Amino acid sequence: LTGKAPSSVLITDGGGAGIKLHTGTLGSGIYASSDTGKSWTVTSGVTNQVTGFASLGSVLLAGTVGEGIYRSTDNGASWSHPGVSSAQILSLVTNGNRVFAGSNGSGVLVSTDTGRTLTASGLAGATVRALASTGTKVFAGGSTGIWLTMNNGASWTAMNTGLTDTSVYSLWINGRTGGGQVGNHA
Repeated sequence: LTGKAPSSVLITDGGGAGIKLHTGTLGSGIYASSDTGKSWTVTSGVTNQVTGFASLGSVLLAGTVGEGIYRSTDNGASWSHPGVSSAQILSLVTNGNRVFAGSNGSGVLVSTDTGRTLTASGLAGATVRALASTGTKVFAGGSTGIWLTMNNGASWTAMNTGLTDTSVYSLWINGRTGGGQVGNHA
């Protein structure tokens, strides 16, 4: 990765093939390592910034700025651009059979076909830099604070009580069961 600028990471378990690391870069594609990061091989022709990864079953997804979502069905060995979207994706998360994508100025986009198509799901005009999910809850964070949907994006509720800065850059879920807690890095 000499001279490359890694911007996101995904770790997958290829079963008998072992653990694989994937990293997206700022304009140099997606790279993979099967030896815990000692060596890396380019696995895509993605030319835009890779901003995040997610997985839905056996499908790996990579969000990009300007080219929407790329998909891999072979544990990251190759990537394809299944749609015509030019969306500027800043974050990805899956919840159930849905892919939620945070975008630069278009709010949250959602896909029910593993990233082939994206439709608006709320927070129009907002920049959504971070997404997190637990159970039926999906949290979005960005230029207008933290938002929550519990109905697959049909409606969103602001969760900004107590925030002194509503410019959110990352979210995480504390715990794996129940309601979880959302933390932010503002």
